[in-house]
Amino acid sequence: MTTFDNEKATEQASIANNDASYRLDAHYAPHPDYEGAHRYDTSATWTVKEEASLVRRIDFRITVWACVLICAMQLDRGNISQANSDNFLGDINITTNEFNYGQSIYIGCFVLAELPSQLISRRVGPDRWVPMLVMGWSLVAMCQSLVHDKISFYITRSFMGLLEGGFVPIAVLYLSYWYKTSELPTRLSFFWVGNYATNIVSSFLALGILKLRGHRGWPGW
Repeated sequence: MTTFDNEKATEQASIANNDASYRLDAHYAPHPDYEGAHRYDTSATWTVKEEASLVRRIDFRITVWACVLICAMQLDRGNISQANSDNFLGDINITTNEFNYGQSIYIGCFVLAELPSQLISRRVGPDRWVPMLVMGWSLVAMCQSLVHDKISFYITRSFMGLLEGGFVPIAVLYLSYWYKTSELPTRLSFFWVGNYATNIVSSFLALGILKLRGHRGWPGW
C-alpha cells in the first residue's frame, strides 16, 4: 500500500466483522481481572495513520527497553571473558578446568531456568517478574566482585544463570503480544543485534576498566 493509499484508508477491519461461524473475538477477550479489560471493544475501528502512531509508541515504550535489558544482561554474563584476560584465574586460585566447570554450571542453570521462569511470568505477569529478574542478576553481578575461590565462583555463576535464563524467552514472547506477524521480525532483529553489539561495546569498556587494577587494592576485573 502506497503512502497515498494509507492516507486514503479510513478504517481497519475489526474481528467482530467476521462471519458468525468464524468469530474470533471470544478467543481474544482478556481475562476480567486484567487491567484495562473494561476497554476491550470488538467493534472498535481505527485508521492506518492511528495504527502507525500506536506502533511507534510501542516501539519506544517496549521494544527499546527490551533492547536495553538484553544489552544489560549480555554485559553481565559476558564480562567473565574480559575478567579472564586480567589474571582472574590466578586471583581466585582456580584452574582452567575449574573455570570451565563454572561456565558449564552457568549454561546448565540458564537452560533449566527458562521454563520455570516463563511459568512464573505467566502467573505474576512479565511487568512484575522481569524487573525482579533484572534486579536479581544485577545484585549477583555486583557480588561477583567478592569472588575469592572456586566455591564462590560456582555459586555466583549458578545464580546468574538461574536469574538470566528466563529473560530471553519472556522478552521474545512479550514482544509477540504487541506486533503483527509482519512487524515482529524487524523488532526481533533489533533485539538480537543489541545482544551481539554489546560484545563489541564491552571490549572497549574493559580496555579502560581493567587498567584500574590495583586502584584501592582491587583487581581490574
